[in-house]
Amino acid sequence: MSNMSYCRFHNTVSDLQDCIDAMDELTNLNEYGEKMSRSEFMKAMELIEMCREVSEQFEDVDLYEMRQDWEELKEEEY
Repeated sequence: MSNMSYCRFHNTVSDLQDCIDAMDELTNLNEYGEKMSRSEFMKAMELIEMCREVSEQFEDVDLYEMRQDWEELKEEEY
């Protein structure tokens, strides 16, 4: 199920942090003494690749400047 556009990033950041916390299962046993399932492992690899793509896409973007521009646009709306 996809997220609603008004909370897409909020929900995704929370979910991504949960995935980061679970990444130790890629090479270690989980809290139940089991390894990550093959399907979960494959999706974890896919997630890592997607994160790399996002990082590459925005590597030259000044996030501070982007935030400032966004703040200025929001102020203009009011």
